[in-house]
Amino acid sequence: MKLQLLTRPECHLCDLAAGLLEQAGLLQQVEVVNIESDLGLLMSYGERVPVIRELDSGREIGWPMVLADVRRIAGDEV
Repeated sequence: MKLQLLTRPECHLCDLAAGLLEQAGLLQQVEVVNIESDLGLLMSYGERVPVIRELDSGREIGWPMVLADVRRIAGDEV
């Protein structure tokens, strides 16, 4: 499992998504990516952040999300 949290600066929803990852015990395993540092990501995701991507499977979830969604994308049973 390889997770990324796609974010932007000053994004309160991104902070909430990070909080869900922390509740799930996953925050330390997640690569946090500022989409503004990558033109391709910025063009693909724009205002659609936060997004959690599981890179091995290609699955992703966007906001709104709940703890069960975060656990599901990480492969944990809920």
